[in-house]
Amino acid sequence: MSLPTVGFVGMTHLGLVSATAIASKDFPTVCYDPNSALIDELSRGKLPVVEPEDEPRSMEACSPAGKTC
Repeated sequence: MSLPTVGFVGMTHLGLVSATAIASKDFPTVCYDPNSALIDELSRGKLPVVEPEDEPRSMEACSPAGKTC
């Protein structure tokens, strides 16, 4: 049985932290934000928020697996 795809809207603090947490648990994850510049920055690994030690590690965990974070 495959896991459901989980979607998040708004890639600022709450959406980004929630999406990386779900993606790190191997759920297929789709993120949306109407700000295309923000999505471009995220695609390059630049985070718009700082979450002490947890978020960068989570973002790195999502990227190599080909997940859409």
